[in-house]
Amino acid sequence: AAETAPVHVSIATRVTEPDGRGLVSVGRWSSSSERPDWTWTYGEVTGGRPAVRIAADGSVVVAVVEKPGAAGNLDVAVLDGTTGALRSLTELPGSWSGFPQPPTDLSLSADGSHLVVALGEAVHVFDVAAARVAHVEPVAFPFASSVAVSADGARVALCIRQDGNLRVLERQGPVWVERFEHPGVLGGEGRVALSDDGSTLACGYGAFPPPGTFVSVLALDVESGQQTMEDSWLTATSFGYGVHDVDIAADGRRFAVALSAADDLVPEPRLLVYRPDADAPVLERVTSFATVTDLDLSADGRTVVVAGQAVDTDQAQVLLATVDPTDFGLVGTPAVGETVEFIVGGQPGEAALVALSDGGLDPPLPLGGGLLHLDPDGLRLFHAGLVGAGGTANMLATLPPTPALVGLELWTQGVRLPGPFLTDGWRKVTVLP
Repeated sequence: AAETAPVHVSIATRVTEPDGRGLVSVGRWSSSSERPDWTWTYGEVTGGRPAVRIAADGSVVVAVVEKPGAAGNLDVAVLDGTTGALRSLTELPGSWSGFPQPPTDLSLSADGSHLVVALGEAVHVFDVAAARVAHVEPVAFPFASSVAVSADGARVALCIRQDGNLRVLERQGPVWVERFEHPGVLGGEGRVALSDDGSTLACGYGAFPPPGTFVSVLALDVESGQQTMEDSWLTATSFGYGVHDVDIAADGRRFAVALSAADDLVPEPRLLVYRPDADAPVLERVTSFATVTDLDLSADGRTVVVAGQAVDTDQAQVLLATVDPTDFGLVGTPAVGETVEFIVGGQPGEAALVALSDGGLDPPLPLGGGLLHLDPDGLRLFHAGLVGAGGTANMLATLPPTPALVGLELWTQGVRLPGPFLTDGWRKVTVLP
């Protein structure tokens, strides 16, 4: 999805050959449309696993497709985000010691200026406007497992497989230089994320020292190259449990980590949200996911969505969590018949309540030393219990299975007694089907 425009892109292969190859199509959709605004189809039958990225404002779309008949080479297609017209088609080499090697990761800068591709024994920094490779960063055996790029395309982060080292590159005029390299988790499969401003680097590792899996999450301050937090644990799951993806807020204030496991009966966390200056997560969720397919954190770091599939079912699932780790949050999908969880932060022993109203206040009303964001007319209060030792009180609420509620807008905010009376955080919720 584009960060600042209500559009998103999709890519899919329509299989036409017995060996699984087919025609790759890219579509751009308005967020409220049932059909794509435009589609573009790659002109040859191809295999592999295509991928697509979109700039923050939706103006540029870049698709990466395995080139037919070439040993692991890729075609990079740059499309006009508004019309779908092909701007350029450029081939990248993709062999690893002479063997075909698909890309392990790719990242497009938010301004759409640079695409970074981990491919074979190198990381390619591709200048989108010029349709050429601006820099090739050699990577020692075997290859980079993850790459990320800042919003302006001026900084690139990569994680090297096996030794787990983190490397940050910086554009200085026409050349690219290494800013620093930081030791990682030996033998770890790492995933990296870089904030839009290039100030914060987050990484999650999964390593497999029997009989369990060692997971490590860390953050670095890019300016100094210093590590600012780390959270590590050894799991009981020895197969298939590891970090699937990491995503970070635009200013680096929070980052999210999604994990997959082969056994969904093992109560390991699947979704965690951190601050880069604290070792403990501000949100930790054990979900029914075994396989995580995607993760996305909003630019402001307040909403995270993760998609996955349980190990014993073909049903896909989506978890949406809206959390302000300061003092108020909402976890779950506010749909008719579904259960959501309200989280009120405070001091242990305080009484916590959840306030609900049919309207909001803009500007908010000063009240009791805080700001009331809810319309006091028709305001209702629900008891959420006492704040526990962990600093939160939790309240589960199930929405009635009434279709007439779909589209209803509700405003919610936390209340604490004796206080501070009102939470800083608040939420506007639209009931979904």
